[in-house]
Order: sequence, then structure tokens, then C-alpha cells
Amino acid sequence: MTVVDSRPKNNRQEKRARDFKFSGSDSDTDLRYKLRTGAPGVFHVIIDRHANRSEDIFDDHIRYGRAGIYDAYLHSRDRAYTAEQVHEFLASAGMNMATYIPQRRFYYRPESLIHDPDLLAEIRRQPLPRQETIMELMWGGIVKHEFWAVPAGRDTRARLDDLENVPYYPPAKGSEMIGRQLTTALEQAGDQPITFTAAKLKVPLHPGRLSNLVFKYIDGRRTLGEILDLVRQGVSDHPTNKEILAEFQPNYDALGGLLDQLLLAHKSVVAFYRD
Repeated sequence: MTVVDSRPKNNRQEKRARDFKFSGSDSDTDLRYKLRTGAPGVFHVIIDRHANRSEDIFDDHIRYGRAGIYDAYLHSRDRAYTAEQVHEFLASAGMNMATYIPQRRFYYRPESLIHDPDLLAEIRRQPLPRQETIMELMWGGIVKHEFWAVPAGRDTRARLDDLENVPYYPPAKGSEMIGRQLTTALEQAGDQPITFTAAKLKVPLHPGRLSNLVFKYIDGRRTLGEILDLVRQGVSDHPTNKEILAEFQPNYDALGGLLDQLLLAHKSVVAFYRD
């Protein structure tokens, strides 16, 4: 994605750009040389082409100074990757993507922008890397792919079907209040979905008889197994673990999978997060 339009407006600027780009044949790989000779030219291009219009999404040259300039504009091995190419690059190094960081994850999901059920179903039939590339192109504002990677063959994500995991809200001021407010809002919503907002992102949560009870018993200490036992005690039809989790899963995927606002940790380590 091009953030700065550096096309010259006139012959004088064209000469500056040419001199800046090609000066110093043997020293181009020297980082200090590039910063000394290239930084003034980069600043000229940035200022002259009104790049402040895009600084709300790309401001490395402001936040990181010369290091940001070098990484963004002078790096000799810099190249653009689509989401699909990121997966291919990781595979070539014997690694898999674990997940994108929470601030980015939402934008790679088809449901973040696509609401037509037929189109959504068609996109979801594609391999996951292709889905992410489609959404990257549709949003048009992803300038960096930020993610965690792990060695291939390792699944490091905590899952709902491990009943020794403890669900908890991220340790932060007011996290317990958020849990109580969320439980109350779901109970009062009837059959209508509610909207949960975090970091300017909005996801729908769907009330349900069993799902509401799961939220009610989340306290950062109980394991999923203990919570499911309490849910069964609160209803008369004795649903199975699978039935309870099936109703709760979409809400967990929205809160945890997209926003990292509901997390899982094994009971042996959850005290670290809680304290």
C-alpha cells in the first residue's frame, strides 16, 4: 500500500528524487550513510506531498524518528505482503500464524464488513489466508500485518472444550464491573442482540438461556467445568456440556476471538493473571 505519493511535480523535484534514490553506489547498504543522505530527501517528499493527510494511519517517521524513516522508506529488503503471502512466508520458515494482534484481528474477518449472507458464505468457503486477503483489500486501510507466529504443528490457543481453563476478563480497572454490566444487559435484552464496543470496534452478542448463565458465573476463578455444572443446576432440562458451549461459543468468539475482551487460561496459571 502506498502511503506517500512521491511522484515529482516538476523537473527540479524529479532531479532531487533521482539524486536521492541513486546516490552512493557502494554505500547504499550502509545504514548510517542512508540515514545521513536519505533522511533530508525523505522529509522533503513527505512534507511536499502533503503526507500529513495519511499520518493518522502511518506515522512511523514521527514516532520513531530516523529509525522510522529507515524502516519505512530506506530499507533495502522492504516489500509489501498480502495476508495470503504472510502465511506463505511463515510456512517457508516452518512456522504458522497463531493470531493477529487484537487491534487488527477484527478487520481480517469477513463478518467485520460483509453482511450479505450469500456473499459471506461464498467468502467463508475460501481458505482462511484467502479470506484475510479479501478483507484486507476491501478495508483498504491495513498498512501493517501484526501477528504472533509459532512453530508449525503447535496449537497454542486455549479452547473452550478444555474444561480446566478459566474464563476471565482482561486485568484492568473496572473489569469486574464490565462483567456484571454485560450479564445484566444480556438478561434484559430478551431475544435481541446487544452491541459490545471496545477500542472503537463493535461486535454483536446474542442472548441465550444457557449463554447468559455462563456469563453470570464467570468470575476469573471458576473453571469452565465448574461453570457448566452451575449452569445445569440453574435449569430444569440438564443440558450437556456440548449444548451449553454450542450456545456460548459465538459470544466467546466475538469477545475473545475478535476483541480479546474475554480470555482463557489454565487453572494452574490463572492466579498470575488475576493478581
